[in-house]
Amino acid sequence: MLAPYDTNVTIFGTLSSKPWNYTVHIKEGESYEYKLPISLRMEKSKYRQNGIQILSTRDISVFCLNQQGYRQAADGYLALPTNTLGLVYVAASYQPYSTSYRANIAVISAHNNNTIIVLPNKNAVIYYRGLWYDDSTSLLYITLVLEKLEALYISGSSDLSGTIVIASKPVTVISGVDYARILGSSDFLEAFLLPVSSWGYEYILTTVGAMDKNQGDIFRIFAYENNTVVESGYWTKMLSSGAYTELILQKNLTSFVKCSNPCQVVQYVRRHYIGGKYADPSMIVLPSTSQFLSYYRVILPRGSEYHDSITIMIQNEDIEGLYMNGLKLNGLRWERINGTNYVWTVVSLSDPNTVTVYHTSSAVKFGLLVFGWNNGVSYAYSGGFGLHNNANGKVLYWW
Repeated sequence: MLAPYDTNVTIFGTLSSKPWNYTVHIKEGESYEYKLPISLRMEKSKYRQNGIQILSTRDISVFCLNQQGYRQAADGYLALPTNTLGLVYVAASYQPYSTSYRANIAVISAHNNNTIIVLPNKNAVIYYRGLWYDDSTSLLYITLVLEKLEALYISGSSDLSGTIVIASKPVTVISGVDYARILGSSDFLEAFLLPVSSWGYEYILTTVGAMDKNQGDIFRIFAYENNTVVESGYWTKMLSSGAYTELILQKNLTSFVKCSNPCQVVQYVRRHYIGGKYADPSMIVLPSTSQFLSYYRVILPRGSEYHDSITIMIQNEDIEGLYMNGLKLNGLRWERINGTNYVWTVVSLSDPNTVTVYHTSSAVKFGLLVFGWNNGVSYAYSGGFGLHNNANGKVLYWW
């Protein structure tokens, strides 16, 4: 947790119907790490579980690092405040390594008496309420009423990408995979999803960690509205509701995506050997260009334990006004992104706990991704989102 101002923070939860809370005071400009008890991990045998709530007296940012110690795997995400949650989500997932592992979706209610409906993708193989379901069974959708901080947990032995979650009141949706195989390498993946109402139209695609890789990353572009036209630097495709298409970048590490209707873009970072250490796959929900910010202050959760870097995407004419930790960013290697006015760079960091990057003009917006790795363990997340509603409350129904 990172506090730009002095604030009191309370972490509250209900575990086995017994409430618990922890309160701490965080000083202005400082970060604080709290390790949640292992008993709060969601259990695959239970479909109804519990979430936690974080309350603060002033604005804070919250980064979550989920580390699977027994397998030396990790991933992380930037959590969103409750006033940015939504009613409709499309899950981003990946194929589990084997039938021993699961793709997972957690839907956590921010309100009481919240009706949740989950429409699995057509190829989903799901474990729910002690039974397995696939396209040969009668389970067409899942419905459940949740109270505040209750969570619906669904796991599957298949890729759950394209599964749609609809709620009557705002919810948090977290998606991930126990152990996913991505182009020959495997790791734990996890991401905090954006609601459909916060999706954008245009995205800039880059990589993380280093600029001299011989292969780029994998990007999935998701649609919620039918007849969504998706244009990249390589092709144009049309998507139906709940569908996605995949772009795998090779030697050209960058590209762009433009959608006729709001879309969601998720980056799957390939395994790479960077700075003498392996960086295993990670999963990032990307901000659209309309969600870029002029100021970022981000957390690096492991300090000297990890190699850390940031990736910056900015329009070419604006690079002179960039500063990091109060010093002008000079002498960087900037590469153009074909088909756009944007350039990108990667900045390696030397063991800080937090990093501040900003532009001297608040009118200039740029994107920032954070990446950390050490001998196969890695995390990645977007440095921030300027969120606003693009869908005007539109919800599509099929039943």
